[in-house]
Amino acid sequence: MSRIDIQLETEAAVLQPGRNFSGKVRFTSEAPWRIRRADVSLFWRASNEKGKHQPPGHRIELCRAGGNVPTVAEYPFRLMAPVMPWSFKGVFCSIEWFLQVTVRPVGGRASNIQVGIVVAPPGYNHEFAGRGFDPGGSPGPMPPS
Repeated sequence: MSRIDIQLETEAAVLQPGRNFSGKVRFTSEAPWRIRRADVSLFWRASNEKGKHQPPGHRIELCRAGGNVPTVAEYPFRLMAPVMPWSFKGVFCSIEWFLQVTVRPVGGRASNIQVGIVVAPPGYNHEFAGRGFDPGGSPGPMPPS
């Protein structure tokens, strides 16, 4: 049995737009295995009452065709958090960001693992998107009384 893990090297729960972040992908298996390709990608998914839309994302290659992955291997990566769109969860629409590792073994089907991430500037409350930006951290501006 093979296992794939993604570990971000940041303690922040929210990635700031345009800032670099890094991590590593760890492959663990009972025996060495051959892969055609493994890569890590960053993509977003918008969902609303009509379904989900997923545009292509940023992708970097971890290892190349014909590579033998030992029983335990780690591959570091470094990406820049996207500038836009920011993560948010709204009543009628949401945008979610994911970090995905895809492994294509020789003679087998591709496997994916995804980790959800939040991309937002400091002070932006992605749980109340559309209600405003308040560096104080409140849900948003209140209407005039």
